Amino acid sequence: MLATAASGLTFAQSDLSTFEAEVLQRSDRALDAWFVHQNTDPKSRHYGGYADADGFYNGGSVANSFDLLVSCYLHPRSRHHRSKLILERMRLCEHFLRTHTSPEGNIDLWITNFNSPPDTAFAVHSAARAMLLARRRNAPELTALVEPFLRRAMPGLLNGGIHTPNHRWEMCAGLASLNELFPDPALVKRIDQWLAEGIDIDSDDQYTERSPIVYNSVVNQALTLVALKLNRPELLEPVRRNINSVLYLLHGSPSNGYEVETGISRRQDLNTRGGLARYWHPLAVLAQRDNNPIYRGLARHYAREAVSLTQIMLEPELVKLPGAVAPVPDNYEKLFPRMGVARIRRGLTSATIFTRQNPTFFSLRRGDAVINAVRFATGFFGKGQFKPTEFVQRDGAYVLTQSLEGPYYQPFSPGRRIDMTFDETREERPKSQISKLTQSAEIRETPQGFSLRLRAHGTTDVPLTIEINCREEVSLDGVDEVAPDVYRPHAGAGRISISRGAQVIRISPLVAEHKWYAVRGAESKLPGPSIFLTSFTPFDVTLNFETAG
Repeated sequence: MLATAASGLTFAQSDLSTFEAEVLQRSDRALDAWFVHQNTDPKSRHYGGYADADGFYNGGSVANSFDLLVSCYLHPRSRHHRSKLILERMRLCEHFLRTHTSPEGNIDLWITNFNSPPDTAFAVHSAARAMLLARRRNAPELTALVEPFLRRAMPGLLNGGIHTPNHRWEMCAGLASLNELFPDPALVKRIDQWLAEGIDIDSDDQYTERSPIVYNSVVNQALTLVALKLNRPELLEPVRRNINSVLYLLHGSPSNGYEVETGISRRQDLNTRGGLARYWHPLAVLAQRDNNPIYRGLARHYAREAVSLTQIMLEPELVKLPGAVAPVPDNYEKLFPRMGVARIRRGLTSATIFTRQNPTFFSLRRGDAVINAVRFATGFFGKGQFKPTEFVQRDGAYVLTQSLEGPYYQPFSPGRRIDMTFDETREERPKSQISKLTQSAEIRETPQGFSLRLRAHGTTDVPLTIEINCREEVSLDGVDEVAPDVYRPHAGAGRISISRGAQVIRISPLVAEHKWYAVRGAESKLPGPSIFLTSFTPFDVTLNFETAG
């Protein structure tokens, strides 16, 4: 709801009042919609709740609504300023939360987590912000309606457990938010118990879940809140490190400004699209503290998506952020050894190389002309999907290699009866007729873009297929569609063009020696348009990717 309220803004940094007026207008409209969708049926077991997009009445959705309700009630220029209707509906929210909180003090997330301390912590974080605003604006009629939920949640956070790495730090943020409102040494002691484990940031400056859109931002926000509320500035250091790392995972695009590389993720944002809007608060805090012009530029860029009316009222200094700005890095080559990822960016040209155990080993974009992935596979004993197991940098190139064997299996000698499946005995059996295949990819930056040398040798006449998967919005030239989202080069075509607007990626030379694209044992075709090049082993072809526009 808050994201909806703040979206679509054109933020003129020189005119904070105009920005605030637009956030206010959208917040009022969002509240109008919220009123319509709140459950006001006293006979319903969801009475007072607010259904999410899936029709679930989660406690978090209701607790998060306090933020919007309180800010509109208190802002003097809101259409809902001092509205009795807001007070009535907040009473319904309190009723719902009272009847949907477990005896231990926790709420549910119906899609997955029940009696959930971490989801309670997320809800506390939001509701506590609303109560803090109400307290600062001397509105006891509001605090009386938010406080009961927070009080009930306190034992849940003091005693509750977690089941993902980021939950530890969100629990700390919820506890710190409670401690700011209701100081209690037990709350700080519990925070210290979690913090004693150490922050899970690695040598690539990524957190355990490596989730650049979702859980990086959760951890950064949580650590920032604890640092501010408990005066622990040392907790801002991992936040700086992670943000500095993410700066080298951004793509340049005329349409979106910044889009983050999500192929590194271990969570549900893997290969999704998004930017750094959820990083806004840590970016703004550090921009102010460090006088960092890059952070300041990013915070200003994302303010139109991320800033809520409550944040304008609580932290107007972070919205204004006067001072110089600087662009993000856009000319670099950087290797993340722990993740096995290399990033190369030259302005609008941006490439990502996954150096181990990832079939999507190369992606490339020129602005909005996007190749999501290049993959290749051979029909080699049902296990020929190229997933590099070895990586070296050699003569300016990234060289990825995989070695495969395809054996046949002999009977036991002396013979014996087996009381297990054949597969369970494979590695115990003598092997014969062993076929071998070595597959490799050598990726090199060139003056025109990139070259990709693909090789497969050993067993001969093995069919090979290369998949070049593209973003849905691009235009393709030099290919024929032979099945839905399946393309092959035109007969006699010398190159393929992948374009959107003025940006283009051209690929040559082309190979099309057979028509088999769904290789047995290979991973399924990626979503979206895919161009397939085909050949046989032995194979040694260098594809040139020329970027322009």
